[in-house]
Amino acid sequence: MYRRRYWWLAAILFGAMLAQTVNQYWTGDFWEHAAVVRELARHLASPSHPLFSLDAPHPFFTPWAAIAALLVRATGLSPIAALSLLGLANLICLIVAFYLFASKVSSADAAFWALLFTLVLWGVSPWRYSGFLHLGALGFVLPYPSIFAMWLMLFTLYALLRFDSGGSAGWAVVVIGASAIVLLTHPITAIVLATGLVTFSARSLRERPGRVVALGAAVVAVSAAAAWLWPYYPWFRLIATGSGTYAAPNLAMYDSPLRRTWPALLGAPFVARRLAADKLDGLGLFTLALSLLYAAGGFFSNGPLGRVLPALVLGLHVSLADGVARLETRLRDSAAPANLRYLYGVIACAVVLGLTSVAPALLRVIPRPLLPGSLRNDPRLEREIDTYGPLASAHIGDDDVVMADLNVSRHVPAFGGKVVGFIDPEAFIPDEEARRQSTSRFFADISVEERRSLIARYDVRFVAVDMRNPLEASFRRWLEVQRVAFDDGRLRVVHVSR
Repeated sequence: MYRRRYWWLAAILFGAMLAQTVNQYWTGDFWEHAAVVRELARHLASPSHPLFSLDAPHPFFTPWAAIAALLVRATGLSPIAALSLLGLANLICLIVAFYLFASKVSSADAAFWALLFTLVLWGVSPWRYSGFLHLGALGFVLPYPSIFAMWLMLFTLYALLRFDSGGSAGWAVVVIGASAIVLLTHPITAIVLATGLVTFSARSLRERPGRVVALGAAVVAVSAAAAWLWPYYPWFRLIATGSGTYAAPNLAMYDSPLRRTWPALLGAPFVARRLAADKLDGLGLFTLALSLLYAAGGFFSNGPLGRVLPALVLGLHVSLADGVARLETRLRDSAAPANLRYLYGVIACAVVLGLTSVAPALLRVIPRPLLPGSLRNDPRLEREIDTYGPLASAHIGDDDVVMADLNVSRHVPAFGGKVVGFIDPEAFIPDEEARRQSTSRFFADISVEERRSLIARYDVRFVAVDMRNPLEASFRRWLEVQRVAFDDGRLRVVHVSR
């Protein structure tokens, strides 16, 4: 009975995420992932850059994006629809992998508490970043490769534990193959996986060193070969030089971490207890090692190392869940099982407190037709797909260059065309900052001749403008004399004559 709680909670979670997926409240990096899938679906063998009219690689050309592109080609779905469906598939796999992992490192009873704590036991305003599993972020990032890599990482660690406990060689094959896929899909998650492979193998390394060393060597060899042979982007170049592109944005992981994660620290005493009882405890070593990596990232201002934070919090949550499950069992088997009500009361208060921190995001799991009109029309619940979806019908060619401000440019490549500049950092693009400056300059108060020069430099065919934003007087005068390709009152697309 108690173990069924996990699957009831999982069913509720799936229903909530299904509703949010149907609502199509996508934002942030989702549009870049959609652009990547669109380009791969068009040219699977030799894609060009998904954002710019350049023959350059992109680090989002991953196995996950290739799966989504194949789905688009096979079904005719749009990239957005394909990612939406695959996001739900990600959730199912995550639920299963989470259960297997938590049950293996603790118990099936603890898996329920671990999932509950992971969803809600956070501090104030937790990050809405890829890889985070709390309710404030999960519905937005389900289609991301980071979630694919997260559940695959958990399943890989489960496979390692099965292999180390005397399982068949098939589990070793899973570890070897899945490690390479995680490395190509999300290198940051690969850091977490490598940490887990080492820490969870500590006991076996002492008892059966040959078996562990052979598996480790195979993992390293296959992963290195996969990174070297992967045709879509140069993995080693990304790590050597391109990773610096993403260093600064990821330093957000050190922005008030205690305020945002303090409830998870309730698991720290249970980690210490596990290590005190057994210095080779895999979960304890895993959590401790991740905490050291996170601290090192802060000390050296290394943003990517800070991204181990979701897995670190997960380790704390699972450790806390193990302690709660053990206490629950003792109370249930004691002479006064009625004391369970006090335990459940404390947890209920913690859950309610956690829900308040993600309450704004929870509005998005309510089907839109059920929302009152005042909420449905609230600007905070505006769907970006409603604003920018019409780009797909604006007669923009797949390779036409669109000049748009940095916010509109984030969405354009998901529907059609390429852009001049992009709001987020882009590896492998040496002139990305110049492109951003040119984009900002185009919409500034400049002469007609300078605007024509920018159009010629980047071979611009269309200009897209969010008409709700304030416009410079000279740009508005220029815009009014251009030939309109699309205008719905919010978004205007004009054709630029060569």
